[in-house]
Amino acid sequence: MSTGQDLTGPDVVTVGEPLVQLSPPSGRRLQEAGTLDVHTAGAEMNVAVGLARLGHRCAFVGRVGADPFGARILDELRGAGVDVSAVRRDPVRPTGVYLKDHDRGTTSVYYYREGSAAAAMGPADLGSVAASPRWFHVTGITAALSASCAALLDDLLAARPGRARISFDVNHRPGLWPDARAGQVLLDLARRADLVFVGRDEAARLWGTDTADDVRRLLPEVPVLVVKDAAAAATSMRGRQVTTVASLPVPVVEAVGAGDAFAAGYLSATLAETDERTALRRGHLFAARALLSVADQVEPPPPDLLADAADRDDSWWGGAELLQHPYLRGRGLPVVGGRPESRRAVEPQEV
Repeated sequence: MSTGQDLTGPDVVTVGEPLVQLSPPSGRRLQEAGTLDVHTAGAEMNVAVGLARLGHRCAFVGRVGADPFGARILDELRGAGVDVSAVRRDPVRPTGVYLKDHDRGTTSVYYYREGSAAAAMGPADLGSVAASPRWFHVTGITAALSASCAALLDDLLAARPGRARISFDVNHRPGLWPDARAGQVLLDLARRADLVFVGRDEAARLWGTDTADDVRRLLPEVPVLVVKDAAAAATSMRGRQVTTVASLPVPVVEAVGAGDAFAAGYLSATLAETDERTALRRGHLFAARALLSVADQVEPPPPDLLADAADRDDSWWGGAELLQHPYLRGRGLPVVGGRPESRRAVEPQEV
């Protein structure tokens, strides 16, 4: 892997497992559905697509099967403008799949990814990155896939001269490994990153913390820590600077993918070297749109909202003018009984 910064390289390289996601249309239960909608997903793919749609140069490192699902993933990454030259197609192992099941306002997630092509990734996969990016973006999901995947993250996050900066989203998936085993591994990885995203409830489950300050005490050396408190707020801690921006009150169709959208919005602002308030606002805007959709990947905020996020005062944020913007009005949502279907803002249950 190249270690010196190369200005001809991508802005961000994301590393992980891309997935095909199947879900019943219009929020129906799997048990009753006669058809399934097909989407592409995976936390790292969601971030890559979001950043590319915001105009950044992105590349993806991962593995898919030599099957139609793998081909679909590559087509959609290319279509979004993501460089897939470092994605390997496995002739034996399949592309990972997961299903969503909607039932009485909650979403359960069922994984079919054991033995997938991506589970065979290892440190050697990083050698396919031709030029060092400004940032790598990875998540704790990869560490749970296999021992070789965990070794990949360990190698990427190892201290070395000229290492590209690394964004790490804790993204604990209880359906992949238990809290007791995941907690220490994810804490060790987070401590070596340059930017860490973690949910307050996620940190409480893994590390027994209650507040953003508690998380900071566990990660004192991380240059930038962002703690997301679901529907309440997100707080960034950059050195001694602490910035908190309230979440936007939007009706929740589904929470899956909102964290990835937030990371893409925040990283985009970081690449543009904005102030922290603007970065958190961009994250919230993108996440709010994801909450209004059953798809894991959504269109980014339009230019007028991105400009307003930087320029407008606190009375605009969360006010009627912003909340009436078409981007936050649920355009294109599935319609149930003549109204966009709303769900409770809960974490998806992963099985």
